[in-house]
Amino acid sequence: MQSQYTETQVTFSYENGHEESFSIPMTPQAVYQQLQLAMDSPLLTFHLLDRSVTIRFDRVLKVEIVPPFPEMQGDGIFPNAQIVTAMRRAARR
Repeated sequence: MQSQYTETQVTFSYENGHEESFSIPMTPQAVYQQLQLAMDSPLLTFHLLDRSVTIRFDRVLKVEIVPPFPEMQGDGIFPNAQIVTAMRRAARR
């Protein structure tokens, strides 16, 4: 099942607590594939209209990709996961 989205938002969370988001004119699957290839490279580069941004991938703690692409399956992928916040944990007690 191919995603109908042609634009994907990627948010990087860095070691220092900052976050940065980019809108990329690609499907989520294509973005994910590019990120997998980039793991072997120390830098990611995003070309914007007014500048280029280079990110040290080894300083990134988390990457969020929106919209989701549940078609992705295999080792290391957990379907139907949910984020559990402190408020949700307290509500379950």
